[in-house]
Amino acid sequence: MENELQRKIEWLEKRHALIAEEVENIENDRRLDRSSRAQVLLRHAKKEKLRLKDHIQWMKNLESRLQKN
Repeated sequence: MENELQRKIEWLEKRHALIAEEVENIENDRRLDRSSRAQVLLRHAKKEKLRLKDHIQWMKNLESRLQKN
């Protein structure tokens, strides 16, 4: 179970890195494109990035609890 948990954490961290890069790209594009569509894309990407960050932290806490037991 711990191996599965570690693989899931690694996958989430890779996904978080991709989303972080996407947020950066959207923010750079927003300097030229101030449309509401671009704003919505940025908002959704930031929400996804935060959700992944929270999920990673939760999984790491779970992993540390399993290691203690």
